[in-house]
Amino acid sequence: MIQPISIKVLQKEQELFVQWNDSTADSIALGNVRRFCPCAFCTEARINEKEHFIPIYGREQTTIISIQTIGSYALKISWADGHNDGIYEYAVIKAIAAMQFEGAK
Repeated sequence: MIQPISIKVLQKEQELFVQWNDSTADSIALGNVRRFCPCAFCTEARINEKEHFIPIYGREQTTIISIQTIGSYALKISWADGHNDGIYEYAVIKAIAAMQFEGAK
Protein backbone atom coordinates (compact mmCIF):
# COMPACT_ATOMS: atom_id res chain seq x y z
CA MET A 1 0.00 0.00 0.00
CA ILE A 2 1.35 3.39 -0.97
CA GLN A 3 1.91 5.77 1.94
CA PRO A 4 3.69 9.08 2.38
CA ILE A 5 6.98 9.12 4.23
CA SER A 6 7.27 12.91 4.10
CA ILE A 7 4.69 15.67 3.56
CA LYS A 8 5.67 19.31 3.21
CA VAL A 9 3.51 22.33 2.53
CA LEU A 10 5.51 24.84 0.53
CA GLN A 11 3.30 27.92 1.07
CA LYS A 12 5.59 30.31 -0.77
CA GLU A 13 5.59 28.05 -3.83
CA GLN A 14 1.90 27.17 -3.27
CA GLU A 15 2.68 23.44 -3.46
CA LEU A 16 2.14 20.26 -1.50
CA PHE A 17 5.22 18.03 -1.72
CA VAL A 18 4.76 14.34 -0.89
CA GLN A 19 7.53 11.75 -0.77
CA TRP A 20 6.04 8.23 -1.07
CA ASN A 21 7.23 4.89 0.26
CA ASP A 22 7.65 3.59 -3.31
CA SER A 23 10.54 6.08 -3.87
CA THR A 24 8.39 8.48 -5.92
CA ALA A 25 7.54 12.07 -5.08
CA ASP A 26 4.80 14.45 -6.14
CA SER A 27 4.64 18.22 -6.07
CA ILE A 28 1.04 19.36 -6.40
CA ALA A 29 -0.22 22.92 -6.78
CA LEU A 30 -2.33 23.82 -3.73
CA GLY A 31 -5.02 25.15 -6.06
CA ASN A 32 -5.34 21.65 -7.54
CA VAL A 33 -5.46 20.05 -4.10
CA ARG A 34 -8.28 22.43 -3.16
CA ARG A 35 -10.10 22.09 -6.49
CA PHE A 36 -10.33 18.33 -6.14
CA CYS A 37 -11.37 18.29 -2.49
CA PRO A 38 -13.24 14.99 -2.06
CA CYS A 39 -15.84 16.24 0.45
CA ALA A 40 -19.52 15.95 -0.49
CA PHE A 41 -20.00 19.71 -0.92
CA CYS A 42 -17.01 20.14 -3.26
CA THR A 43 -17.81 16.96 -5.19
CA GLU A 44 -21.35 18.19 -5.85
CA ALA A 45 -20.05 21.61 -6.90
CA ARG A 46 -17.67 19.96 -9.41
CA ILE A 47 -20.51 17.86 -10.81
CA ASN A 48 -22.54 21.03 -11.38
CA GLU A 49 -19.66 22.96 -13.00
CA LYS A 50 -19.85 23.79 -16.67
CA GLU A 51 -17.33 21.98 -18.87
CA HIS A 52 -15.05 25.01 -19.26
CA PHE A 53 -15.27 26.27 -15.65
CA ILE A 54 -11.94 27.47 -14.28
CA PRO A 55 -12.00 28.08 -10.52
CA ILE A 56 -10.15 31.05 -9.11
CA TYR A 57 -9.11 30.73 -5.48
CA GLY A 58 -8.09 33.43 -3.03
CA ARG A 59 -5.07 33.06 -0.76
CA GLU A 60 -7.16 31.80 2.20
CA GLN A 61 -8.61 29.03 0.03
CA THR A 62 -5.14 27.77 -0.93
CA THR A 63 -3.39 28.22 2.41
CA ILE A 64 -3.12 25.03 4.43
CA ILE A 65 -3.16 25.55 8.18
CA SER A 66 -2.88 21.87 9.16
CA ILE A 67 -2.62 18.36 7.80
CA GLN A 68 -3.50 15.27 9.82
CA THR A 69 -3.04 11.65 8.85
CA ILE A 70 -6.19 9.56 9.04
CA GLY A 71 -5.22 6.01 9.89
CA SER A 72 -2.88 4.63 7.25
CA TYR A 73 -4.91 5.65 4.23
CA ALA A 74 -5.63 9.41 4.06
CA LEU A 75 -4.93 13.02 4.93
CA LYS A 76 -7.33 15.55 6.40
CA ILE A 77 -6.47 19.06 5.26
CA SER A 78 -7.64 22.22 7.00
CA TRP A 79 -7.61 25.37 4.89
CA ALA A 80 -7.29 28.96 6.15
CA ASP A 81 -10.86 29.79 5.04
CA GLY A 82 -12.22 27.20 7.50
CA HIS A 83 -12.90 24.41 4.99
CA ASN A 84 -11.77 21.09 6.47
CA ASP A 85 -14.30 18.45 5.40
CA GLY A 86 -12.20 16.69 2.77
CA ILE A 87 -10.46 13.44 3.59
CA TYR A 88 -7.95 12.83 0.81
CA GLU A 89 -7.16 9.14 0.43
CA TYR A 90 -3.58 8.63 -0.69
CA ALA A 91 -4.79 7.27 -4.03
CA VAL A 92 -6.74 10.53 -4.53
CA ILE A 93 -3.60 12.58 -3.90
CA LYS A 94 -1.69 10.47 -6.43
CA ALA A 95 -4.56 10.91 -8.93
CA ILE A 96 -4.54 14.71 -8.47
CA ALA A 97 -0.79 14.71 -9.09
CA ALA A 98 -1.25 12.59 -12.24
CA MET A 99 -4.04 14.85 -13.57
CA GLN A 100 -1.84 17.88 -13.00
CA PHE A 101 1.00 16.23 -14.93
CA GLU A 102 -1.31 15.14 -17.74
CA GLY A 103 -2.69 18.66 -18.00
CA ALA A 104 0.81 20.09 -18.44
CA LYS A 105 1.51 18.05 -21.58
